[in-house]
Amino acid sequence: MTTYIFTHRQEKSTDEIKFTNENSVKLINQLKHQEDKYIGICGGVNLIQQLVEDERVDKSYISIIPTLLGKGLRLFGVSS
Repeated sequence: MTTYIFTHRQEKSTDEIKFTNENSVKLINQLKHQEDKYIGICGGVNLIQQLVEDERVDKSYISIIPTLLGKGLRLFGVSS
């Protein structure tokens, strides 16, 4: 399984782990056409919002990681 990590930092990729600052929607579209496999996304609010807005998310599982984030960022950009 190849893992793609979206980051702004310059990191060295390997065969199994690819670091990228590529547009997430474009990369997901490319991967969906290359392979008929499950694509799992684990990321923060900005990454998820981009993919939801472009309707690239088929299923979602929301995990709560107990970290103190202060006011934090809204996951779906919706205020309650």
